[in-house]
Amino acid sequence: MVFPVSREPRIQCDVVRGTGPALLVHGGAWDIPPEEREAHETGALAAARLGLGSLRGGASALDTVEAVVTLLEDDPALNAGTGSVLNRRGEAVLDASIMDGEDLRVGGVAAVRTIRNPVRVARRVIEATRQVLLAGPGAEEFAREQGFEALRPEELVVPREVERLRDHQARRRAAVPGDTVGAVAIDGAGRIAAAGSTGGTLNKRPGRVGDTPLPGAGLYADSRVGGVACTGWGEGIARLSMARAVLARMEGGQDPADAARELLAACWSRLGGTAGLLIVTPDARLVTAWSTPRMARGWAHGGMETPAAAA
Repeated sequence: MVFPVSREPRIQCDVVRGTGPALLVHGGAWDIPPEEREAHETGALAAARLGLGSLRGGASALDTVEAVVTLLEDDPALNAGTGSVLNRRGEAVLDASIMDGEDLRVGGVAAVRTIRNPVRVARRVIEATRQVLLAGPGAEEFAREQGFEALRPEELVVPREVERLRDHQARRRAAVPGDTVGAVAIDGAGRIAAAGSTGGTLNKRPGRVGDTPLPGAGLYADSRVGGVACTGWGEGIARLSMARAVLARMEGGQDPADAARELLAACWSRLGGTAGLLIVTPDARLVTAWSTPRMARGWAHGGMETPAAAA
């Protein structure tokens, strides 16, 4: 989980050639401890199962990724919503975004503390404003205006993360990456969408915002090309505009798995960082790639009886 890593990482990649509708979900790419792997895999599988049921029921890709990420935000085993890692003050501070690949509408919220499911508020940014990203108290005020219930910030905090922060600070280490959650999907009408949510990095500086709410960095969706959701070292992902860079290579004719490997290699060779990403293509290919030791992920498509997951 510590950044930077000491030696060149091994890039791993899974490719599933599915049939639509289809989706990929993730519960973060990092060095998941052995005692937490089962919970991460279980969370990814539950999200994939929910997403596949939603798509088979005729829901849009946008509705599906919102529902999937909401479920992941409510899973205290993961770093989004309830159970997020804590900043140096011991606060859970959240970022989220969602993007519709049909018309390139995107909404995000950043640095919020009183919202249980920030991805739902990000969706409302698309529907009720002409903005792309709202942050801090302004985003929380918007959420109240839209009828979202305010919660006490401590309701997002779980004992595991209190202990993790205490141990981390006792060792006087720098901020380290935390896992993000995300999803990309294509529905029966060929519409593609992406969504992501995160508590950011353990012991992060107050005010820090990572890649997740930034369109083109943490995610991007274009129904003509594909959808991408990223996780890992947020600053590196943002500096490479990783999600949009992958799709740009695909627009130029590059195979999506090769594009993913190329961006992950650049993250290491140019910046010394590691990451993971999901890709869904218009022909329902599902690509997962990561340069971290592990990545929690789930996948499903129209030709599968049940979803699959791994961590």
